[in-house]
Amino acid sequence: MIRYANREDKLGKKIFLWSLSGSGRIWEELLTDNSGQYVEIQSGRLFNQNQFQSSFTPFKQIGFSPGNSDNWTEHWYPFAGLGGFTAANLVGAFHITRDGGQLHVRLSPVQVVEDSLTVFDQENVPIAKAWLQAKPLEPVEVTLQIPRDKTPSRILVKNEALNLDEQRLQRPTQIDSLFDAEGAYGLYLQGRDLSQLRQYENAETKINASLNKDPLLLPALVEMAKLKLFRMQYDSAFYFAKQALAIDTYDGAANYYYGKAAQKLGFHYDAVDGFEVATLTAEYRSVAYTGLADIYIRRKDLSKAKAYAHKSLLNNSQNLHSLQLLYLIAREEKHKEAMEDLAGKIEELDPLNHFLRFETYLAEPSEQHKQQFVGVIRNEMPIETYLELAAQYVSWGRIQESKKLLSLAPPNTEVSFWKAWLNKDDPALSQRYLEEAEASSPYFVFPFREESAAVFTWALSKSSDWRPAYLLGLIEDFHGNKDRAIEHLEAHDKVDFAPFYMLRARLRPEEAKKLRLEDVERAVGIDPDQWRYKLIQAKLLTQMDQRPEAIKILQAAQQQHQDNYIVGLELVRQLVKSDRYREADELLVGLNVLPFEGATDARRYYRQIKLMLAQEALDQRDYKRALARVSEALEWPAHLGVGKPFEADINNDLEHWMQYLILSRSGKQAAAKRAWANIDNKALHEDNYLEMIRSISGNLDQRIF
Repeated sequence: MIRYANREDKLGKKIFLWSLSGSGRIWEELLTDNSGQYVEIQSGRLFNQNQFQSSFTPFKQIGFSPGNSDNWTEHWYPFAGLGGFTAANLVGAFHITRDGGQLHVRLSPVQVVEDSLTVFDQENVPIAKAWLQAKPLEPVEVTLQIPRDKTPSRILVKNEALNLDEQRLQRPTQIDSLFDAEGAYGLYLQGRDLSQLRQYENAETKINASLNKDPLLLPALVEMAKLKLFRMQYDSAFYFAKQALAIDTYDGAANYYYGKAAQKLGFHYDAVDGFEVATLTAEYRSVAYTGLADIYIRRKDLSKAKAYAHKSLLNNSQNLHSLQLLYLIAREEKHKEAMEDLAGKIEELDPLNHFLRFETYLAEPSEQHKQQFVGVIRNEMPIETYLELAAQYVSWGRIQESKKLLSLAPPNTEVSFWKAWLNKDDPALSQRYLEEAEASSPYFVFPFREESAAVFTWALSKSSDWRPAYLLGLIEDFHGNKDRAIEHLEAHDKVDFAPFYMLRARLRPEEAKKLRLEDVERAVGIDPDQWRYKLIQAKLLTQMDQRPEAIKILQAAQQQHQDNYIVGLELVRQLVKSDRYREADELLVGLNVLPFEGATDARRYYRQIKLMLAQEALDQRDYKRALARVSEALEWPAHLGVGKPFEADINNDLEHWMQYLILSRSGKQAAAKRAWANIDNKALHEDNYLEMIRSISGNLDQRIF
């Protein structure tokens, strides 16, 4: 398989494959075919697959600029008969080698080829030519004579060039030794990257640290304004954007986020001012014009809204938001020709566009048009599509369209609250929708939009029901406002919905263990069949030094869910921590762990258990049984979901030490000497080996939620 793209479109290339050892082969049984392992060819916009550690290299994280469009083209196609490849383009895959004065070219085409293959030197002068004729996936080979004083630099087939030169770049790959990662700018970059990795809480910590070192670092002030906007702390966002503008009036980002914050706070003229000045900066020009268009459409100033929407398209012709807004304006102006033109542009950019299908239904509300709209919404959580489009209409001040749209949505608690809010000018109808929401179950309802926060805040003022508080708590938690989230949940204490208490338990501070446990116990009481709640209950009890009680709960849960290896492994862990190795061993034998990436827990428990059972036998001078347990510790049972790596990647020092110790105490000194020779870590001795065995599972993930 070939993956081909222009380099600027996809800088990064990556191949994922499993190990050819048992750690990779264990996955083969889970595949739906019998072809063995497979390889994933991956590509990315950046050079590397970023994580936070990349911030300490030149290869930092970049994000999408607001309102901009990013697109690229890449081609995927098969090839055959080349014995490997050296290059590829839109003609096909090539295997090119040079042998003295001959250039051997093998091609597996991806299109019909009837053309000359021309070779050029470094001066772009033709030095060889051959005729090619081939069909897709029919390999063809030619050998060209190259003058000895010439170096082939590129070949040309069907007007597609292929560079043969060795390409060495001088781009730095190591960060400058003088760069201070803990300086104000270094901390800002870390915060920016964390934000773009969606680790907002950690990002704010870094930006705060940056501003503590330099309170006037402009990009840090702007980044803080962005973070505060995400947290729905609009007054703080406005403050930090103003601080940035006090340094540079024309900074594009500062003006844009100043306008966004002002808009949220209802400061109309400040919002307009921010967006207007932001248009001076190319990066923010399109989105700032879009912001102005949104402001004026909401104020029913169609002329200005249309003018600014058109301006936004000058810098970004693929601005779907503005194209949809222009379609809305054309519909209200009854300009059918403009509607058709805009519909064509929208469909070209987004063939599955839901806005257009809804507008078609709106214009002619037939059953056919309704099905053409709702029938295409097939994503995993279709409600989110309805709510996203409804929120868009509301932002344009088009309440009636939003009402009509949500009347087509499937029943859902969040949707019912939206309907109540949209109809607040009709108290009777609004109350009916409010009662509908209060009677519904919010299972699998996961609100996150700031637009929904306004809906639930309004509902709190109209209802004493717990649902608005719970749903608003979810939004506040998503936006990093745990204190505000738990404040809403603390107002209710007679709720018959288990996830309510689980959310409250998770939001409570870690030191409030007793309150957390009380909430989890209430959740278990409401839904005793949910194993996850019991798992968390047991972990909390362990934190509170009540491991025996935790084990009882896990034993009951494991009996109820015998095929659930997650519960089983937690019970194994608790038994190991209680030095109940025989029970843990018996339980582990019956578990079938599904392999998943990075998982080693079950094998680590297994190893520790076997070595500790070997120690028990050694203490009882049962040397034969002790050696048998050590031998078992060296095994990699498939049912534990962890395949055996290559021998070179396995450290068996503890096993060899135990063999040495057992053989020594049993008087088999020659065999003990051979076991000692297998130990790499000669620092092992009788004072530290047990501690090292107990630490085998000591660093496993102990997070509760």
